[in-house]
Amino acid sequence: MNPEINLLPVFEKRKPESYLGLILFIIVLGALIVFLAIYLMGIKQDAADLAAEEQNLIAQRAALQDEVATGEPAPEITYADAVLFVETNSYPVSPLYEEIQNLADANTYVRNYAFSPEAITLAVDFETKSQVALFVENLMKSNYFENVQVDSIVEFEPLSTTEETEGVVEEEEVAPRYTASIRIKPLPEYVAQGVTQP
Repeated sequence: MNPEINLLPVFEKRKPESYLGLILFIIVLGALIVFLAIYLMGIKQDAADLAAEEQNLIAQRAALQDEVATGEPAPEITYADAVLFVETNSYPVSPLYEEIQNLADANTYVRNYAFSPEAITLAVDFETKSQVALFVENLMKSNYFENVQVDSIVEFEPLSTTEETEGVVEEEEVAPRYTASIRIKPLPEYVAQGVTQP
């Protein structure tokens, strides 16, 4: 009897999982190449923009150096020019401050204020939030102010008072109070004309 011997190699079909891994690898590699290409183009564009900006700044520096080298004196400002500038950019603030004080409640305290041509900034202490609302409402009704804006309201506790009676210290509880930061825009007509009564 002759044994059957097959010396030819056996070919098996590849499993689909091996193709799936190869396809995923190719997709990831392609996405990485596309990402790097886009990133490289962005870097090239940024480099071109920076080079153009550098040339612009070099030209500006050269122009400024030429201007300094020519020794052109700065324009002289006379005393009359300074007075004219102050007169055109100032307005009386006393009537505005008096109006703010008149509109404030008896238990309201204006802690801080700052005047500028554009706005008046106040830090005001109130006993309740309803007093804040009433004060803002009164400011809105005033003939001096165009707009009122509350930037913040912060609660704080005032210092409590202590009394010593016959060796016993009694501490009175104090209700919390509120500090409001308020920005007020004066009427442009008042600021422009510098009048004392709107």
